[in-house]
Amino acid sequence: MNQAGAGVLIGLGLGFLGSALIPFPAHDEPVPAPMHPPRWIPVLIGVVLVLVGLSIVSGVVLPWTYIIAVILILIGLGFITRGFGWMR
Repeated sequence: MNQAGAGVLIGLGLGFLGSALIPFPAHDEPVPAPMHPPRWIPVLIGVVLVLVGLSIVSGVVLPWTYIIAVILILIGLGFITRGFGWMR
């Protein structure tokens, strides 16, 4: 599709998502490591990179003003819930 930059962004975003969601057991432990919850910052970065790459390929203009505002609101809510101890 002659969109090398979009392919790089989509691949990088999928790499961030994979590294955050797939558990990797430690090499020195004989027992598989317990499942840890996903790290949300790499998930968020991965989703944004995939969206940017897909918008470049498809030509769809995304409303970035609203997307960034929603992301900042979700980050703020995450801080609030961690402050009250509801989320660990």
